[in-house]
Amino acid sequence: MKRAVLVLCFLLALAAPVRANGLLASIDELVTLAESGLSNETILVFVQNRPVAFSGSAGEIVRLKDAGISEEVIRYLLDHPAADDDGYIVESPGA
Repeated sequence: MKRAVLVLCFLLALAAPVRANGLLASIDELVTLAESGLSNETILVFVQNRPVAFSGSAGEIVRLKDAGISEEVIRYLLDHPAADDDGYIVESPGA
């Protein structure tokens, strides 16, 4: 019985949310994409398909805007948070 409980605990640990630190795109990556000349449409597709470590702070918003990233992309990031404060990917309701 104890062995079954241990196996169950192990399996639950594997199913727990994955730390997103290595999985999230960074603000630096978005700035690099913008500075390389990619269109805002392409950057929008990128952020729609890959979660971004974006806290929505004024400093981050200004940095993105200064890099030439459109308000449409910035609004998308604000409307679609990718991770909570602990760095876990947040799934949308119903996912």
